[in-house]
Amino acid sequence: IIFSLLFSSMDRSVGIALGAGVLLGALAGTAVMGLCSSSRCCPKKCKRTVQNDVILTAYFAVQADKLKTAISLLPKMIASTSEEPGCYVYKPVVQEGGSTICFHEVYADADAVLAHLSKAGSMIGELAAISTVRLEVSGPPAQLAKLKQPLAKHNTTYFEVSVAGHCSCR
Repeated sequence: IIFSLLFSSMDRSVGIALGAGVLLGALAGTAVMGLCSSSRCCPKKCKRTVQNDVILTAYFAVQADKLKTAISLLPKMIASTSEEPGCYVYKPVVQEGGSTICFHEVYADADAVLAHLSKAGSMIGELAAISTVRLEVSGPPAQLAKLKQPLAKHNTTYFEVSVAGHCSCR
C-alpha cells in the first residue's frame, strides 16, 4: 500500500492518501502515479529558492455514480502535465472511502499555472462537469493577483505567502 502524507506549512493543511496508487489503478484498470518532476526543479540538489512558487490544491467532489469516469481521466491528465515547463508536482489522490479527487500541484509561478489551465482546460472541464470544485491557492501576493481573475468562477481560497522557502529535493 502506498502511503502519502503531504504537509504544507504555508496553509497548515494536511492531506493524507492511503493506497492512492493502488486504488486508482484498481478503479481505472491501470497503474496511475502522480508526477514529481524534481529532476527539473532541482537537478543538482541546489536548494533553489521557491519565492514565486504557487501551490494549488484542487478538490473535485465527484458525483458518486461518476467516480469511475472521473478516475479514467486521470492518466491522460497526468501525461498531459509531464511536459509542462514550470509544473514541478502534479499528484492526484482519491479520498479513501469517498468520491473526492484531490490534486496537489506545485508550479514555478502564476504563469505556469495559467499555461497548465490553458493546456489542460478541456480535461479539467470534463472533470468539473461531474464534480463540485473547490480550490486552495498559496503563493506570494504578486503571483496570486495574476490568478484571481482567471480562477474567479471557482470556489477559491487564497493564502498569501510572504517568506520564501527552499527546494528540499533529496
